[in-house]
Amino acid sequence: MAKIVDWDARIGGRVRLRDLHILLAVVQCGSMAKAAEQLGVSQPAVSEAIAGLEHALHIRRSTFGKPAKVIAAPKT
Repeated sequence: MAKIVDWDARIGGRVRLRDLHILLAVVQCGSMAKAAEQLGVSQPAVSEAIAGLEHALHIRRSTFGKPAKVIAAPKT
């Protein structure tokens, strides 16, 4: 049986739309460096946003896959 996650209690108000936008760019670009270039921000700014999401969601980047890639985009 699947465990039901209480997302309101887990996330609260700690996830910012900007950070989710950065995560989407990382997924689409395949790396933080490419996402930073596409977004016109520094790579450390992208890393900081991803780290903020990890902290807010209580997950680690290794949960997703390789450290340089947060998650792999599905191949269609």
